[in-house]
Amino acid sequence: MPTSYLPQRLIHAHLPSSSTTHDEAQIPVITEREFPTTDETGEPLSPDHATSTILDHSTGILARVTHNGYLLNLSNFALTSPSHSSPSRSTIKIAFPDRLRPLGEGCIIPYPEDGRVYILVVAESDVVYRLKLSMSVGEGGVEMTNKGMDDWCEEWEVPEETLVACGGVGAWRVIDEDTIFLGGADGGIVRLTRAGKWGRGTFSIQVGSMVLMIGASWSASHQRPASKFRLPSIFSRSASSDELVVSTALYAQTSGSLLYTLSRDYKLRSWNSVTGSLLRTLDIRSSFPSSQELVIRGAHTSAASDTFLLPDIADVPLVQVVAHPSSTSRYSHLLVIFLATPLSTVSAGSFVVYRVTSGNTPDLVYAGHRECSIVSAGSNVRGFQITSPTSADHAGTGWRLAVVWETRGLTYGETICVDDIFQFATTYEQSNAAFLHDWHTVSTDHEVVEKMDTAYFDKLISLDPPNPTDSHDNIDIAQTFSQHLFYPGRFSSRDLEIALADYLSQPGRQLSQLSVPSSTLSGRFETVVGCDLEMAIDPQTGAPVVDAYREAMKRDWLSIWARVRDLDKHSRYPLATTEVDGHVVIHTRAGISAYIPEDGCGLVDQTGSDEGQIIIELPESAFTNAYPHLDAETRRSATTIASAGAYITTRLEEQELPEGTSILEDLMEHIDTTLASAEVEPLESRCEALWEDMIEPHFGEDDQLSLRRIMSNTPHERDAISHTLDLLSSSNPIEEEMSDRVFSGTGNTLLTSSISSTVRSRYALARKVLLVALYHLAEGSEADEIEEVIAVVNRAFCVYHRYSVLNWMCEQTGNGRKRTKPTKSKREGEEVALRNRPDLEGDGTDPSYSLLHSLLASQSRTTPTSGFSLLGDAAQSYLSKLDLVDDELVELEPRDQDGVLAHTILVDGHADTAGRLTELYPLSAGIAYVRARALVEVGAFEESVDLFKQGASGVRGESNRLHMIKARTDE
Repeated sequence: MPTSYLPQRLIHAHLPSSSTTHDEAQIPVITEREFPTTDETGEPLSPDHATSTILDHSTGILARVTHNGYLLNLSNFALTSPSHSSPSRSTIKIAFPDRLRPLGEGCIIPYPEDGRVYILVVAESDVVYRLKLSMSVGEGGVEMTNKGMDDWCEEWEVPEETLVACGGVGAWRVIDEDTIFLGGADGGIVRLTRAGKWGRGTFSIQVGSMVLMIGASWSASHQRPASKFRLPSIFSRSASSDELVVSTALYAQTSGSLLYTLSRDYKLRSWNSVTGSLLRTLDIRSSFPSSQELVIRGAHTSAASDTFLLPDIADVPLVQVVAHPSSTSRYSHLLVIFLATPLSTVSAGSFVVYRVTSGNTPDLVYAGHRECSIVSAGSNVRGFQITSPTSADHAGTGWRLAVVWETRGLTYGETICVDDIFQFATTYEQSNAAFLHDWHTVSTDHEVVEKMDTAYFDKLISLDPPNPTDSHDNIDIAQTFSQHLFYPGRFSSRDLEIALADYLSQPGRQLSQLSVPSSTLSGRFETVVGCDLEMAIDPQTGAPVVDAYREAMKRDWLSIWARVRDLDKHSRYPLATTEVDGHVVIHTRAGISAYIPEDGCGLVDQTGSDEGQIIIELPESAFTNAYPHLDAETRRSATTIASAGAYITTRLEEQELPEGTSILEDLMEHIDTTLASAEVEPLESRCEALWEDMIEPHFGEDDQLSLRRIMSNTPHERDAISHTLDLLSSSNPIEEEMSDRVFSGTGNTLLTSSISSTVRSRYALARKVLLVALYHLAEGSEADEIEEVIAVVNRAFCVYHRYSVLNWMCEQTGNGRKRTKPTKSKREGEEVALRNRPDLEGDGTDPSYSLLHSLLASQSRTTPTSGFSLLGDAAQSYLSKLDLVDDELVELEPRDQDGVLAHTILVDGHADTAGRLTELYPLSAGIAYVRARALVEVGAFEESVDLFKQGASGVRGESNRLHMIKARTDE
């Protein structure tokens, strides 16, 4: 049973657009069938959006069906690659005359030793295509081609009489390059087998006076699930048949693989994959105890539960095989089956588990089931994975079921332990914490976008111009929307380009005032959107009607925002799940999502009052492995401070100033400006002014009482704040054993999301700690404790400031990166080498959407070899090496590591960003030097002179710290 608590978070990466990869031209299959027009393949989804995906783990070949089912994309997929070789960007696009069915399991059959790979697909027209490509496997991935192979494509149409007999085709899967099983609408299977040499159909050659028929031949054999009589009829071919096979699974064994099929009427059948003979038929509903049968049959929502059927879907596997880890067990494997109840208001369905005995005619023994959570009710399952116990340090996470759900265009996940059902171990370490056995929701940041509606932007953008003296200065509208649209990782450049093209193609759009487009996508948006709007003049006063113009401008931008959000939902729609490098990975229509462990600070920050109490009461062993810093005292302290900070934050967010900004926004902006200034003011006076002038007037007596009630959960408020700051200043210990591999472009995109997610949660917690520290100081302390309280409050300011810097960095794009001309200086040459890295990563990923990704692409850090999570541990390692926040941070004065960060951004080609980052700090010698160099880069030579002087004084007065900053940047 699980003894550790390891909550998960969902992160996302957009796949490179086809325009950024080294694509070969589309290769049409060899056929006499007519190919569709571009209009036919472009609707209803975007051509780049996949309708089906599948990953071959042995080679890393990722197959994606795009162009609404008419194009098969074959490319490499990996999170990491060898540090001394570039990842392969080999991409093959194969066009088909008919729309393809969702890809079947096992459709990629590689033979690396022979240098070939087979791809088998089935079209909706029931035509089988068997492709043979040449492949070479290198350290950077797989190279594939059909060049020099005249016989690379073979096509065969399933006989009409076979289709009539089986009633139509449902789910299908591949056994090997010569065997395919099609699930029938009658609950049976159609076994397609191929014999003969490779060739496109049968052809004849003449030898003397004899004519020999040579070539490959296909045959189809239909196996009915029962011996009941059926009249062949074209009307029996129905995709919605009650007996339609909707999912398959395969268990490979030396004596012959077992094929499992699941039909809409809950019939689970096992077949001999060699002979095609039926071995067992089981009605899954009969396995349930009478008290649970109604749940599965749907009686929660309908009186007609006896006729309830599984949904008609064939694109998501509903059956999975889990091999038994013990070779001595009488059971060879387990079957995990999802049964949906889409009309239920209680649950989306249940997962049923069977143990299967060894042998050629195995028995299925009911092991148990898990009903899905009430949160899942009304959702569609989009895949599930069975993950084995985390091996790192005997984490005690147990065997877990990870599920991906989709509802109203949003994706979310849940996990639950299934040790008690699987019973792979003879003994279990019991845990009294029921919370560890419940469903755990996988948190995500993207739901924040759903809250950004018209009312949200109305609060941000007033109808009054920012500059009353200049009615034509309305750039704030474009800047606000641009910041939201181009927030790193939020939307893909592909979707943004489509939205802009749709905007330009609207009827009646006048573009006569359109100037030369910017070189960046964000610049093109700001140039194009609203460019055909004209400001009206009031006929009575002759004054421009600014509010009407700004309202029209907002409408144009809101239409863009709504279109991008809609496209993004399509892009993130989940298609399949798999496991890569220990992560549950979700392949979406245009991207990749992954589960990573929640950061310890994020865990504390997200705990509400109820869950916070649960986490406090969990046994010490639940945190020992994954969160060693969260001992009992720290958990109680941190959850109390987080709850108190959340209360203050909520109250200040709810109240607005006359100009429309919230009290919280105004307060934090004031604090950020104060921390970045060089003004010297006693900390106690600064805090007193903040509380009395900006917080207390909006904080009533009831609020004070509520806050005291929350804080009463900890006996020592100052110690609780200090413990929470300790948590923010430390990271989980990471084994410094590093591999010889680096992250690929896609891996860096996910790592960027992982780091950004970690920073956001820590920043949110640091802000709450600062607000609670201000409250604690305002409450008053004993005279002999005041110095200690001030020290804690000062530290809260320092920790908050550094996380605000990191959060700011994560919000910046990498656009505008400049390369440099060659130089003879060795050190400058090293900087030039950084700036002159290719614009695209090895797998075609463009890092310019994010400053953080741009830095990761330049530094090529090796990956950790141990720990709980490749991406989570790498994020922890990156922040640890930045070292902006540690136990020694007690002063706002910039340290060497702050200068190193600014200098790293500068030498990566982001001079303007580096300059703006230095403005977040009080000025020091190191910061002055970086700002001066940044000003030179952007052409502000006069402004840089005094800063260079201040930097030079630092060389004399601060033990040559500038050279130290440069040296550490090179490291």
